[in-house]
Amino acid sequence: MNISKKFIGKIVIVVAIIGLGLAVWVALASRGVVKPIALLPVRVKLIDAFTAEPIANTDVKLYSDNGILCIAAGCDTEGQEWGGHSDNSGLVVVPAKYMNKVVHVTATGYSKSGGSLSSSKKEWGVWHVELEPDTKIDNGERLVKLLDRENGKPLKDLFVRVSIQEDCYSPVGGSILFTGKTNALGNMYYPVSIYREGLWVCADGYKSRMTNPHGTLRLDRVPAANLNDFKRM
Repeated sequence: MNISKKFIGKIVIVVAIIGLGLAVWVALASRGVVKPIALLPVRVKLIDAFTAEPIANTDVKLYSDNGILCIAAGCDTEGQEWGGHSDNSGLVVVPAKYMNKVVHVTATGYSKSGGSLSSSKKEWGVWHVELEPDTKIDNGERLVKLLDRENGKPLKDLFVRVSIQEDCYSPVGGSILFTGKTNALGNMYYPVSIYREGLWVCADGYKSRMTNPHGTLRLDRVPAANLNDFKRM
């Protein structure tokens, strides 16, 4: 088959125009000038932040908007809701038209906190959203996710102490306010009633001040200590 150079030239021009258009659209979308468009359904896996297990066979609600905070009537946030049901693996598939800049997810029994896609991780095309059980919040417990400050990885399955003194590896009487253990996600729940400014959190080879009663805490690496008693708590 003979293809003229003129025809090939036209194809090259068309491809170049399409590529340029996509580049401009991506640039504008990243700056919020135009609305990002999700072309395919979005896969979201819901995970219990306490048990680290999938939230299976549960009613799910999703709310999305453009991130605009309205202070006057008539402001269009493009808000919309979607409802679905997770499967045996905790997965929901959300139609693309419900995606926007801000996406918030809740589920039955996990509605008092919820989770957002922007603060979640994506693996192999699936968003992994951790949701906190309402029962833990009702019980006066709060979640802290412990991360290695250097690499940002969760500190999984580690014994943890919350102390009023910096040296919580060799505590004096009454200085330890709480002892616990992180789960497979690096999460730990503790009674929020003990929180005060100046607390220290120690784990196996890690230590840092507790700067917030809830959320992510990055721990600094410290020289290994004799943790025999630490691990028997």
